[in-house]
Amino acid sequence: MIEKMKGKSMKWVKEIVEMEKLTDYTCNLEFETNWKKFMAQKDVFLSKRMRLVAYWSIVQRRLVDSMALHLQLSVHRLVNENLERELVSQIMGSNENGLMRMLEESPSVASKRAKLDGSIKKLKECKEILAQIMDRNHDQS
Repeated sequence: MIEKMKGKSMKWVKEIVEMEKLTDYTCNLEFETNWKKFMAQKDVFLSKRMRLVAYWSIVQRRLVDSMALHLQLSVHRLVNENLERELVSQIMGSNENGLMRMLEESPSVASKRAKLDGSIKKLKECKEILAQIMDRNHDQS
């Protein structure tokens, strides 16, 4: 289930990067400030390069913010929706046999139980034999 969520997040990040590659739009005022600063140094940079550099800092922050929000939402959904559904599915199983499977005794516990039952039987036999010996000793005295 976690691998499935990880795959969805990776797909989501790739989609964001593709969106950013298709446009250089932002309503962040810092872009305009950075772009004007780079344009003032026009002899050093080409205009397209300056626009890209100014825009990239905005893209980075947007990716970080978006990824943090996405992770919070994904974990929330995982815990509150998917995990509950998965647990119910595992417990109930098909034809509600999952719960019965959980209540079944494991083979190792069953073998330990059989050994303990055997030990109890032998101890009871020993108790009876000791009681008989004690009765004989008591009768002889």
